[in-house]
Amino acid sequence: MVYKEYDKETLDKLHQVELEILDDFVRVCEKHKLRYFLTGGTMLGAIRHSGFIPWDDDIDIGMPREDYDKFIKLGQEALGDKYKLDCFELNKKYYLPFAKIKKNNTIFDEGLDDKNHKGIFIDIIPFENVDEINKSLKFRAGMVKNIMETMFCKMHQRKLSHTNKPLFCFFLRLLPKRILMRIQHHYLTKCKNNDSKYINALGGTYHYLKETNLREDILPPRKVKFEDREYCGMNKPDVYLSKIFGDYMKLPPVEKRRNHMPNMIVFDSSEKPYDEKELRKLQLTLVEILDEVVRICNKHKLEYFITGGTCLGAMRHSVFIPWDDDIDMVMPREDYEKFAIIARDELDDKYFLDYYKTNPENHFGFLKIKMNNTTFVQGYQYKCHNGFFLDIFPLDYNKKDTKLVAFDASLARCLIETLKYKDKNLKLKSLRRPYISLLFVPFTNRRIHKMIDWLYSHNNKKEHVNGAVYPTIYYYKKDVYPLEIVLPHSEVEFEGKKYHAYHDPDKYLTQLYGDYMKLPPKEKRIAHKPMYLDFNHGDNLNTKEEYYKYNKK
Repeated sequence: MVYKEYDKETLDKLHQVELEILDDFVRVCEKHKLRYFLTGGTMLGAIRHSGFIPWDDDIDIGMPREDYDKFIKLGQEALGDKYKLDCFELNKKYYLPFAKIKKNNTIFDEGLDDKNHKGIFIDIIPFENVDEINKSLKFRAGMVKNIMETMFCKMHQRKLSHTNKPLFCFFLRLLPKRILMRIQHHYLTKCKNNDSKYINALGGTYHYLKETNLREDILPPRKVKFEDREYCGMNKPDVYLSKIFGDYMKLPPVEKRRNHMPNMIVFDSSEKPYDEKELRKLQLTLVEILDEVVRICNKHKLEYFITGGTCLGAMRHSVFIPWDDDIDMVMPREDYEKFAIIARDELDDKYFLDYYKTNPENHFGFLKIKMNNTTFVQGYQYKCHNGFFLDIFPLDYNKKDTKLVAFDASLARCLIETLKYKDKNLKLKSLRRPYISLLFVPFTNRRIHKMIDWLYSHNNKKEHVNGAVYPTIYYYKKDVYPLEIVLPHSEVEFEGKKYHAYHDPDKYLTQLYGDYMKLPPKEKRIAHKPMYLDFNHGDNLNTKEEYYKYNKK
């Protein structure tokens, strides 16, 4: 964790949501006579500030192991639909040795690329039984910590060099996740004596000796003031806090302050992503990105075409399709690759080029131009810039529809799914041909992208009679056209300006959509529908400089 400062309004609102979660948790504990107590920074805040530490953004709760296990058994039913109880006993994707209670329809995204619920949360930490402070305890604590570090690297594709014992963690990483979690649970709960002399938060943040306390110092809990309420705290908080923090009544210097500070925080994601005014504002912002791309193409004499729903909007409405929220473009392969090089220097600082040569985490088979200081988050948030975007697809010239063309298209799609699977955006059961996709998992993202490019372009000769764009959402046969439909370009009106389109957009759109002048029924109107939209968040989630360091060739 690092320290970043919130604006007061956001932090106050976050604190109120966390207190709401805590109140509902306490209600369950009181109803079922379960012991709990404030711990960590929350206990410190209660004693030093009678509430939250001014920069703190979470709540830590401790429970004796026997009470913690009872709470987990009560499970989701006790909390109701308002919350998600996340713990490894209930969620196969979860890997932490403690539970989190997360509020539904909220987002607190710390930038971790897993597929777990990302709601605003409080931590519920089990305090384990400890008979003696000896080598056995040191071994238990070491195993728990090594498995925690291994699981973090395993789930987030991080290097094992970040762990304390990389060689040992390498062997642990070979084990399936569920086996690792069972081993960790075994060491956490090894002592079954619920009247043990000591108790310890083995899965906690601090060194195991600091976390080991006499049972009588922690239990029984006693009431302490926290904000405008009272909650159970530790029996002797001074002993615990002195052990963890030293002179805990003294404020630490700024450089030693810690909080979570998420990439994104949303207090109600159940609201509609945008109304008509916001959608129109988004559409006009996307036109700005389009004009920047067209400026570069005109300057360097690169061919481009607006395609897909953008071309349909131009032909049917002369503007965006009323519900559309993106722009699609195509460039011939030669111009596409030139643009990818030129755009790194030519793009205005307002924009970011998302391409596998500038972003190693890119899992798309095509270019995206994104606007800095904006946020457009769909049902997932992959490890990259999440700004408003424009898609640019490569146009490849191929032979007439043959089995080889079909094979190339099919394998390319499998490779794109491999990239998404590696990035945790597709489940194994969602893969069309999982055994083919899994064969390529050991390859680096960069190598997979090069294979995709080769499959698209290895027959790329202008004398061939069909233009094809494979990585789109359509079945490949719909995206294969006679060359006379494509070249030379025509011009169509879109949002009050002229842009390049295919030579015969009518035939193109008829092949793609059928009777394209007829509006589809509401249930077939497709848009991205983001979970979260921000026109100016002020500080880019991922700056383009960070990604351009990856490849400056």
